[in-house]
Amino acid sequence: MMARKPKDAANRVSTPSDDWRNLFQASGLFRMVSTKASPRHCREDEQLGRVTVNQARIFGYIFSKPESDIRIKHLAHDLDVTPAAASQAVERLVADGLLDRRQDPTDRRAVIVTISDNGRKIIERIRAESTALLTDIYRETGLPDEDIAAFSRVLAAIHAALLARWRTHIEGLKG
Repeated sequence: MMARKPKDAANRVSTPSDDWRNLFQASGLFRMVSTKASPRHCREDEQLGRVTVNQARIFGYIFSKPESDIRIKHLAHDLDVTPAAASQAVERLVADGLLDRRQDPTDRRAVIVTISDNGRKIIERIRAESTALLTDIYRETGLPDEDIAAFSRVLAAIHAALLARWRTHIEGLKG
């Protein structure tokens, strides 16, 4: 005899497919709420609204690196894009004032990219506003603090596992 899934949503068994859909939809909704439906929406958000997905990946990648200087060649390799695509995205981000680029002093053919002061200010403002928004959303859910803490631990563990898997992939490409 097959086991039946509970009918009420609170007791329903979640599947990875459900979780993926919820995470995907929630991240999109979070972005829309934080950029369009937030009272904190401003001109800088509109500037970031012109950033393509590829440019956002590059900007986020550079921002997350512990070292401050990234070569476009390494950026392209680690993000699995062509050097031309990376260079084009970097040029747009430089034009928008989010990145700075300069020639590598040790190799005049190489270009080094860093987050600009303006880019750091924008990221820090977005981080502060997103944290405030997420704090409000946590409160609005009515969930107990221990559930929110468990969610945070699960999210951090998923992030770490995805990052480890990506690093393994990148190392495999280098080999």
